[in-house]
Amino acid sequence: MSSQLDDCVDFHGRRILYQWIGGTRSDWRGQGHFRALTEEQESWAIDNGFDEIIAKTKNKFYEMRSTLAQLNFDVIRFVPHPIDIGESKVFLSKRLGQHVLDAHRSRRTVTRAG
Repeated sequence: MSSQLDDCVDFHGRRILYQWIGGTRSDWRGQGHFRALTEEQESWAIDNGFDEIIAKTKNKFYEMRSTLAQLNFDVIRFVPHPIDIGESKVFLSKRLGQHVLDAHRSRRTVTRAG
C-alpha cells in the first residue's frame, strides 16, 4: 500500500492506520452507526499513538465516500480502473490529533468483550 501512496503520504517516523473494511447494514444506514464506529476508531488510534488514518474504498461506494467526506477525510489518490470507473480505487486520509476528538458528535457506548 505504501508504494502507491509514497508521493502523497509521509510514512517516515509516523504511525499510519490503514483500514479498508467498513460499512453498515443497509437497514441500519442513516442512524449514525458508521459515524460512531469511525469516531471510536479515531479515538482508539489516537490513544495508541497513530498520526493518521488512511482508508481505501471503491469509486462506486458513493454513500461511504460521502460519509468519509462528512467526517473530514480527504481524497489523496484516485486510481482509475481501466474498464469500469466504479471499480476505481479511492484513497482517503485524515490526520489525527485533539482537534479530531473535539469534533466527535456521536453518542456511543462501547461494549468490550471480557
